[in-house]
Amino acid sequence: MIALHFCFLCSLLVSLLRGYKLMHARGGAQIAPQRGAPSNVALHAAPDQRRNYYHCGDNRVALVTGAGRGIGRSIAKTLGGSVSTVLCISRTQKSCDNIVDELKSMGCQSSGYAVDLADKDQVTELINKLLAENKTIDILVNNAGITRDNISLRMRSEEWEDVLRTNLSSLFYVTQPIAKRMVSNRYGRIINMSSIVGLTGNAGQINYASSKAGVIGFTKSLSKELASRNVANLVAFLASEIAAYINGKVFVIDGGLST
Repeated sequence: MIALHFCFLCSLLVSLLRGYKLMHARGGAQIAPQRGAPSNVALHAAPDQRRNYYHCGDNRVALVTGAGRGIGRSIAKTLGGSVSTVLCISRTQKSCDNIVDELKSMGCQSSGYAVDLADKDQVTELINKLLAENKTIDILVNNAGITRDNISLRMRSEEWEDVLRTNLSSLFYVTQPIAKRMVSNRYGRIINMSSIVGLTGNAGQINYASSKAGVIGFTKSLSKELASRNVANLVAFLASEIAAYINGKVFVIDGGLST
């Protein structure tokens, strides 16, 4: 069965992604929840010590863009405890190598790919290569994003175009071929990272806010197309089997900023 969920909208994701701290011990060792975790959740480590509470299924393959640092790195590491393979895309080879090494040290299979997501040809070539090498990509996290802040009256055309190409156009070029494979396989999770400024706007970020508002529109529209095809979208628990009934929603995680 294929579950349904879509856009993940946040300015800070770390508290969600950290979840529970797995103690690296023998099978049956207790998992110690971090501060603030529900005290009534009793968890025990599975024989596979990487497996966390948000298990996404055996032999699943995840692809994370912008995985080399920040939120993307946290997402990749969280998924590393939930799936068998995490494919990482970052702008530099060094950042790719670093996250791949971390994932492998966890016992997760991983490969890294240095790509400029603003370059359509590079993106298309890489995604075609990954789909040729992997029968399936089960979980796609479109996390990569950049900022080029300036007030609108002074913003240069390249500042506008760089942000829109990286944050929005790449979303289409990465997602389209992978979504086709997900539809064929009758399984998929697509997680699109937006920002609170995609809802509220922000002075000096007309390019960034426009790109993130576009991510929301992209996600909502795609959910209407793919819902009947059993393809779903979101991170950690939303990429797991327990979130099968969530679809087409924007989740604002901003510590109450927009309340």
